Amino acid sequence: PPAARPPASLYHLLASRGGASGTVEGPTTLPGHRCHIRSATELAKMHAPFQCSAFRNGIVRPNGKDAKLTASRGLNRCIGRLVRRPPQCSFEIPKRGKVAIFSADDYWRKSSLLTRLEQAGLDYHCVDSLLTRDSAPLASQMECEVVCCFVNDTLDAEVLTKLSESGVKLVALRCAGFDRVDLEAAERLGVKVVRVPSYSPHAVAEHAVALLLALNRRIHKAYTRCREGNFRLSGLVGFNVKGKTVGIVGTGKIGVVTAQILSGFGCDLLAYDIREDPEALACGCQYVALEELIARSDIISLHLPLLESTHHIIDADKFNMMKKGAILVNVSRGGLINAKAALDSLRSGHLGGLALDVYEKEQEIFFKDFSSDLDAGLQVWDDTLALLSTFPNVLITPHSAFLTNEALDNIAETTANNIMEFVNGERLSNQLHASTYATNSK
Repeated sequence: PPAARPPASLYHLLASRGGASGTVEGPTTLPGHRCHIRSATELAKMHAPFQCSAFRNGIVRPNGKDAKLTASRGLNRCIGRLVRRPPQCSFEIPKRGKVAIFSADDYWRKSSLLTRLEQAGLDYHCVDSLLTRDSAPLASQMECEVVCCFVNDTLDAEVLTKLSESGVKLVALRCAGFDRVDLEAAERLGVKVVRVPSYSPHAVAEHAVALLLALNRRIHKAYTRCREGNFRLSGLVGFNVKGKTVGIVGTGKIGVVTAQILSGFGCDLLAYDIREDPEALACGCQYVALEELIARSDIISLHLPLLESTHHIIDADKFNMMKKGAILVNVSRGGLINAKAALDSLRSGHLGGLALDVYEKEQEIFFKDFSSDLDAGLQVWDDTLALLSTFPNVLITPHSAFLTNEALDNIAETTANNIMEFVNGERLSNQLHASTYATNSK
């Protein structure tokens, strides 16, 4: 009957995204299904049957004449707008590439990424869960040729093989890091991989400095105390950042911006990288060997990619080289630090403070909420992270250093451009090649 509510998949199609003419949920086809929409031109009093053979963004062609179909936000029935009331209408837009977006948390759905894909005429499907060997078959069910992934999605040889067998030709990373991608396997399978090489160095650099200041001045402790009515000052003593020696390990774009910010604090800057950067030199960085940097620095900030050569670059020996009371900040990749060695250094009182936005085994923990189900959290938390979180001189954030409006928009723009280059058969300007980088299957 005209007043009947359409099935959930079609309801999500037309009503779940306000102002959009397509959506990301449900099957891509509903062959032979009839539903009804209400014609806005007839003051919502008349109903027109609507034959849905496939849902797509764009123009509906009823009886050969174009009419736009839109959706209203938050309605519990299928509402549309037609130029006229035809007996039947169906989508007849040429097929474009389909994109499966994994790890699609709400901040990605609210970002401009989906809008950009819609404007490009691309179908997309959002998947809340991580891409793993268990969720990889979803790409086959959705008949996608592009998979869009985030930092903790798994793209090892097994997952890439499943994706390739289901017809996936492109992996579009919404991040700069690619340590979870087996580039050699991707190349062997003919799956191209693209990334966002730079989205907002200032977002990550500012977060690194924020962690340093919060940890040094015990802001997290003071906040908790004041909420509980404790306004005493004992245990809140920090030190002046001005005049301290800061070691910047890795002077890519983020490392350079971090150095520039700390230069404004009046710090003495040491730097380590495989090559010197002119901007780092311009803001006062002195390049030295890694061992010298660690031994001389009061504060050490890590800004390296996770490669075979940088895995556990800060190990037990490096912790022993540090000044007593030094602070270590890591907003780059968790695998740069041997977490058990860090724990031992904290226990001994040698390491003065540890600020982390990343953790080596974060995949099963970060981006998830265990606050209402602590038992589930305890099943995936490892002992080292659990112990680290109990130290008053350890500050942990959930891989959120990148999370600013500007960064999300830059990521969305580059990701959409990367996908469109592939769809249009153009040269992929941000493609990753196995021959260029060391194996990243860790």
